[in-house]
Amino acid sequence: MQRPPGNLIELEGRLYQVTKHQHTHGHGRQLGNVQLELRDVQSRTKLHERRRPSDLVEVVRLNGRAYQFLYKDEEGLLQLMDPTSFEQIAVYPELFGDSAAFLAPGTELSINYTDDGQPVSGEMPATVELKVVEADPYARGDSATSSYKQCRLEGGAKIGVPPFVQTGDTVIVDTAEGAFVKRANAS
Repeated sequence: MQRPPGNLIELEGRLYQVTKHQHTHGHGRQLGNVQLELRDVQSRTKLHERRRPSDLVEVVRLNGRAYQFLYKDEEGLLQLMDPTSFEQIAVYPELFGDSAAFLAPGTELSINYTDDGQPVSGEMPATVELKVVEADPYARGDSATSSYKQCRLEGGAKIGVPPFVQTGDTVIVDTAEGAFVKRANAS
């Protein structure tokens, strides 16, 4: 019954998005179980569920539509544009979870809708290229340990990067983990 994050399931007539999951192994004759962290699609409240691996849940199929991120407005809503019709919509950043911090203008993404047209979740690309707007200086002598320094990316997100990354560099970021992958402008 492993349901990866992002899937939408139906429990007791309500729609929930899986935000985290963890399988715990049993001991002896005990079966393991699956711990799920769920987010109610309508009320946005979190729910923690523990299920057996043999329990069946209904995965809800969604209709996805492609969009392009334009900007974040004063109210904190994400302004998106349909690339085929040029229609603009505004959605809450919570649709993308923590990955919303890595949105840059022009990012291609998709919104998943239920059959009645309600936006349920957003999907970011696995990696994005972002420019480093500010990087902490690297202190010599810190190389004895695995040293990452903090940097701020366009859009305001902060991540740890290796010492060779400087202000002005473009880096590739894993949107699911929020982690540095590599420097984009390195050959």
